[in-house]
Amino acid sequence: GLAYLAIVAPRLLPNRKGANSNAIDQDYNLKDYVSEMVIKPGSTLIGQTLQQSQLQRKFDVDVLELIHNGNRFPQPLADKILRAGDILIVRGTRECLLNIKDERGIDMLADVKFGRHSLEEELSSGEERIGEVLILANSNLIGSTLKDMRFRQRYNATVLAIRRGQELVRERLGGVPLRFGDVLLIQGPNQSFLGLQTSRDLLMIGQRDLETLRRDKAGIAVAIGLGVVLSTAFNLLPILVSALLGVVLMVLTGCLKPGELYEAVRWDIIFLLAGLIPLGIAMSNSGTTEWLAQGLVALGKNLSGYWLLTIFYIATVLITEVLSNNASVVLLLPVAVEVAKNLGFNPLAFMFVVTFAASNSFMTPIGYQTNTMVYGPGGYRFLDFARVGAPLSMLMALIIPPLIILVYGL
Repeated sequence: GLAYLAIVAPRLLPNRKGANSNAIDQDYNLKDYVSEMVIKPGSTLIGQTLQQSQLQRKFDVDVLELIHNGNRFPQPLADKILRAGDILIVRGTRECLLNIKDERGIDMLADVKFGRHSLEEELSSGEERIGEVLILANSNLIGSTLKDMRFRQRYNATVLAIRRGQELVRERLGGVPLRFGDVLLIQGPNQSFLGLQTSRDLLMIGQRDLETLRRDKAGIAVAIGLGVVLSTAFNLLPILVSALLGVVLMVLTGCLKPGELYEAVRWDIIFLLAGLIPLGIAMSNSGTTEWLAQGLVALGKNLSGYWLLTIFYIATVLITEVLSNNASVVLLLPVAVEVAKNLGFNPLAFMFVVTFAASNSFMTPIGYQTNTMVYGPGGYRFLDFARVGAPLSMLMALIIPPLIILVYGL
């Protein structure tokens, strides 16, 4: 598998985001919706602060910078007084900008005049910068809108666009519910980006300016992890006791903070399992598992153990591409064990083949969290995952069943 990913996969996977210093500018087409507007002498905005003008509240625009007499003022801009001749760099559609022009007395320049510098470089110059952040799987922002969570006030940064897979959202951003895997293009002060790098809800894409790793605790963490594994492997402690002891030691030695421990708990997975385990029990008690097993026994009684393992492997891989790996195991493991018992095979081999297959989600961007996380930032398309993942899945289908038979017997 590693050899395939290192040698073959790069030849199959197109490079949709080539090396380019203006990559963000091109990926998001910034010049299509970032413009310069000049306040005319007779404008109703003169003498008002940006907050009093209600430009950002009434119209679907965001003011990114204010330029007064050649001086650039970064965010926050709410209390800046607007004067004649001031230049506002704004994010918004042409329709919204034309409405502002007619109603508030502002001239819209034909093009954003950034000279020889790219728009990305200008928005990232001085005290401000532009960058991308990824919505994580356990983020508290999932399901909320930028307006509901007051994103600008909370992070002191402005969202310019949202990339969702191949879709690029650039209008009415405040009302778009966020999803896991969304990539937000944001602009704000450098200090705000330092704060974002410590967020548990967002992941900065690209270079990090703040070191958040506790490298001095790495050796202690590795020792504790090995202790947990070895104490269980040599039957010194049950896995539950050794794991809980390891967690306590991680906190006591400073490898983890109590708050980080709580935030790392995947409550969605816990509730998923809380719903799936009763489903598995219901399937067993109602006879559904036995009924499915009998049907598979009738179909597979003329097949060898190797082919039955391969069939269960392929079936689990296909199911785990649309369901979570936990759900796939809970649903298929009882059926596999029942088939093995009825045909006189080793149930442990069938359990292992289902468990391994449930973790091989390579063919879709929704198959596993890491697939979703690289989908948007990498600029990939849905079929790119099948192009690389299908051969890898077939390779694993040829390798894993024989290895399981060799190690655990049939």
